[in-house]
Amino acid sequence: MRHVARIVVLDGRDAILLVRYEDGGASYWVPPGGAVEAGEDHASAAARELREETGLVVPIGPELCERRVRLRIRDAAVDQVERYFLARVPSAAPPVADTSGEDIAEHRWWRLPELRATAETIFPEGVADLVATVLDRPRTP
Repeated sequence: MRHVARIVVLDGRDAILLVRYEDGGASYWVPPGGAVEAGEDHASAAARELREETGLVVPIGPELCERRVRLRIRDAAVDQVERYFLARVPSAAPPVADTSGEDIAEHRWWRLPELRATAETIFPEGVADLVATVLDRPRTP
């Protein structure tokens, strides 16, 4: 079982930050995040992954959801538990940079209408609905 923390990062315009990977000719977008390392809890892993993949250092907010999925990593079937956390940055589309050494091809801030209209592959399925649910909630200080 592989445990993963992902972060739904929303900027001051309520746009979500996604990172694009290219894998064997396939291109897909996902929220920043990655594997929980030994000695970490999911929230700590979320903060570390966010810093490594974007350079952003912001408080990690509440857990939004958990998703269980079976996928292939390096030609092996892996059962993965993904926990999604909310993080907000006050400015609109702050600059980001990858220092993780991963094969991140691009970062992009997506507004909700763009997420709903795109033909690009975005994981997890339903991320636009997750963002809409967050935007429908009252903000807590």
